[in-house]
Amino acid sequence: MNKFDDYILKKRVEYYEIKTVKCRVLLDEEVVFNRHGLNHLVRKEGHNRTFVGQRRRFELLKYCKLVLENENSKIEYRISMAGDTKAEFWGITADIECLRVKVVLRKINEGKLIFLSVMDFK
Repeated sequence: MNKFDDYILKKRVEYYEIKTVKCRVLLDEEVVFNRHGLNHLVRKEGHNRTFVGQRRRFELLKYCKLVLENENSKIEYRISMAGDTKAEFWGITADIECLRVKVVLRKINEGKLIFLSVMDFK
């Protein structure tokens, strides 16, 4: 195994250790960190992200709990319909340290609220 594979394996373990976080600005609704979010950290539109892109997103994971538990976080919301399927998306943004961090959440129909992605704005 090379350094890249070791790094990704370690970060996957850290990701799954998060399990759930309550989102203060969404009335303490529980956000689930599952395979869908992990897949989006590694891939985009079916293709692997670059190592630099993957590493950046994995490094931002440490801020997710802070953003979700911050009652002053800003919310963006959108809804998408495809036939009978309703997909809801939230962008939860907060200033953490010297970064503006956005956590993206998704809910399909009446399913669970899941972590989908994390990004920063410099």
